[in-house]
Order: sequence, then C-alpha cells, then structure tokens
Amino acid sequence: MSLQSPRHRFWVRCLTAVVLTSAALVATGCTALGAVAYKLSQEQSIPAKYILNKDVPTVVLVENYRTPDLMANDAELLARCLQDKLDEKKVAKIVKTEKIFDLRNNKPKEFAKMAIPEIAKAVGAEQVIYVDLQGGGIGSLAGGQSMFQGKAYVSIKVIDAKTGASLYPNDSVDGLPLNYETSAAKGREEGSYASVRTELYDGMAKTIGRQFYPWKASEDEDQ
Repeated sequence: MSLQSPRHRFWVRCLTAVVLTSAALVATGCTALGAVAYKLSQEQSIPAKYILNKDVPTVVLVENYRTPDLMANDAELLARCLQDKLDEKKVAKIVKTEKIFDLRNNKPKEFAKMAIPEIAKAVGAEQVIYVDLQGGGIGSLAGGQSMFQGKAYVSIKVIDAKTGASLYPNDSVDGLPLNYETSAAKGREEGSYASVRTELYDGMAKTIGRQFYPWKASEDEDQ
C-alpha cells in the first residue's frame, strides 16, 4: 500500500483527530481541576496569627509618635476603622477609641508624655493594640490630577497594660510590619480623593484585624 494512497491518508486523518481530541480533553480536565483547586483554596479559612484575650478590656491606639500632629487625622481614621473590624468579629472587649481622643484633646501636654500602658490604664483598658502609623498617604496617578492611589505602612504590637510587655509579636522589639495599598485601576475608575483615603484605611484596618481573627480569601472577591 502506497504511503500516499487514499486509505493511508484517511487513517492518518483519523489518528490525528483522535490525538487532538484527547489533548483537548486533557487540557479541559486540567483547567477544570485547576478551577476547583482555586475555588477550594479561596474557601479555606486562614487562622488568626494571635488570639486576643476576650475577657480583657482592649483599646486600639494608633499614632505616628515621631510626628503625631502631622498624621493625627489619618491615625484617627485608621483607629476607628480597626475598632469597627474588631467589634464586628467580637474578638475582644473593645474600649471605644473616643476615650483616647478625649484624653488627648483634653490633656494634650500630659498625653504627649504618657507611656502606652499609662494611656491604656487612663481609659480603662488592660490590653493595647498599638499601631505605629509609620507613613503613607494619597498620591496622584499619572494621567490626571483627579485619579489617586493610597499606600500605608504600619507596625503593630499587642501590649499588656499591666506589665508593659509585648504579647504579640514576642520576637520583635519594633513590632510586626504591615502595609496596604489601594488598587491603581480602581483609583482610575473612581478618582475621588476622599473615597480612596477611606478605602486605604479601611483596607489597612482589615489587614491588621486579620492578625486576630480567621478569614477567607473569597471575602476579598465579594467586595
């Protein structure tokens, strides 16, 4: 039988079709398995890094101790956002951050000299989630003055107000560094300075809060 005979060409086409179909089925199967694996990974609960003592009054203190006046408004917004996240998850007895704001506003000179445990005791807290807002802010994106992106950098500690000891992390004097930045694409779409600032500190609060409660990656996709 000639290699170029019609019968030979027929069988070659049949064999090629079978191979291509099998390859397509394998690829489809791999894609489906990958989609299932991704979905399962999104639904897995990511545990808290540190479990707060729920029986102890806890207060959130956010500041940039280097230049407290310069970032006071941003620190206050982050404190409120973080307090809301912790309240929502019921991870501890949260002392309202307004008590710290009142203490600072009513006694600014005394407040500036107070150590973290002293501030906690003054507002009735025994445990402090201390956030050093090290830097960040809102910047304009290339292409227009009305398009913004936000970035924030913090370090966090949980401090025992009675002893002044760092409960978490216990292996770092400077605290645990964390950061968050808003989506550049979203900034281009929405563009409002105020909305991007709110998104920045809400996202930073979520990043901090997730140290203290379990969460799922799918929660981000839902927003």
